[in-house]
Amino acid sequence: MGLGLLADISERLSRNFRHYRSGFPDLVVWNEAECLFVEVKGPGDKLSAKQSIWLDFLIAIGAKTEVCRVKSVSNKRIRV
Repeated sequence: MGLGLLADISERLSRNFRHYRSGFPDLVVWNEAECLFVEVKGPGDKLSAKQSIWLDFLIAIGAKTEVCRVKSVSNKRIRV
């Protein structure tokens, strides 16, 4: 992730945690080389304003971001 990126995110949260605590991406995926912030959306789901604000901020500080849109493959119920 890198110290600069971590410092920017930490500073944002420390400035106003109550305001910025929601909307952060669902997943943070990383390996030795890179870090990716992922917001997951189901069928018919849209980004909220706070989610968009977080994604815009992360992009502005140089973070890799994605929105993963999950599609339904069947409307049949799964039975266990």
